[in-house]
Amino acid sequence: QRMNYNLNPGDNYLSVNLSQAGMLKVDSNVYPLRVKVDGQDYGQIENADKGLFVPVGSHDVELSNPQYLPFRTNLNFTFQRVTELPISLELKPLELSLKASPNPFSPNGDWFEDTTNFYVTLSRAGYVQISVYASNDDVVWYRNYDAPYGRSQVTWDGNSLNGSPMPAGIYRVVATVQSYGQTMSTQTNVVLDLSHYTYLKQIIIIGGILILVGLLFLIF
Repeated sequence: QRMNYNLNPGDNYLSVNLSQAGMLKVDSNVYPLRVKVDGQDYGQIENADKGLFVPVGSHDVELSNPQYLPFRTNLNFTFQRVTELPISLELKPLELSLKASPNPFSPNGDWFEDTTNFYVTLSRAGYVQISVYASNDDVVWYRNYDAPYGRSQVTWDGNSLNGSPMPAGIYRVVATVQSYGQTMSTQTNVVLDLSHYTYLKQIIIIGGILILVGLLFLIF
């Protein structure tokens, strides 16, 4: 009898011979845990009650979670025996990056780059505040949200908090994250440029009208 692990949608199955396997169970401070055995991905453990079958013998085991530093050890697995492993993973160091795109952007109503996106990348989840400052250091716009680890984004339409369009210029953007008692900030600049008008809106509207007229002509 064999146990087949479907690691991810579209991936090949990992097959373990149950007649020559033990089981790994992990008591951890965080779940889920991704499991690698001798460099091979064995899937993940969802909680302390769930386990994974592992071939008998001595194996290098790595347990990981995206927001934590990986744990590595060598374990010996015995046929039909459960190997229990208590661990406590350490959080990854907090890292924060911020990017504005498109930059410059032109909120002039031409349907081309009328907004800009602020992309925040975190090594672990946290509470983020993004603030936009004018040249006189007044906050003209901000957004607070709970951000997951990895990449998230918020969109600015070039208006102030009360909905008034902001003038052209260079604006300072500051992202601050609070994560597990630690605070970190970074900043970048974004250019609001109202000097370019692409007529994209008119082209799309006229093109749509021509297509509609053509369809009506074919029908009637």
